[in-house]
Amino acid sequence: MQAENVKHFDREFHLKEYDTLRKEIMARVDEARKTAQFVIVVAGAIWAWLITNNASKTIPNIAYWLPFFVMLLGLIRSIAVLITISRITKYLRKLELILCEKSLLKGWETFVEAERTFLTDSAAIAFWVVSILVTGFMPIYLIK
Repeated sequence: MQAENVKHFDREFHLKEYDTLRKEIMARVDEARKTAQFVIVVAGAIWAWLITNNASKTIPNIAYWLPFFVMLLGLIRSIAVLITISRITKYLRKLELILCEKSLLKGWETFVEAERTFLTDSAAIAFWVVSILVTGFMPIYLIK
């Protein structure tokens, strides 16, 4: 009887843990989206200020590289978020194997991993590559 109580407790614990970790993933996804939006707005604001004040010729050349550095920091933060999400999803897939052992469906994280393709990941990669390239080449174009 005590072994059954422990199994029930374990299952309840893991179900709550699963729910908590799914919420953590959603929070990290939201953070990654906000980071991307933030760096675009900041880089755009810096470019707008630099372009409108470019005629004064008193702006130091390093200022033209600020959007590039903002993008790099955003990229680093997004990579850190992705690593955290990957670690959580790996654990959740293991948990799904146990919790869905007798089920035909194996759980969301297991399903998503099986359906994953290059195209599902390419939008974020393309965003960061284009952003880094644009902010990296703009100073070369604008510095005269």
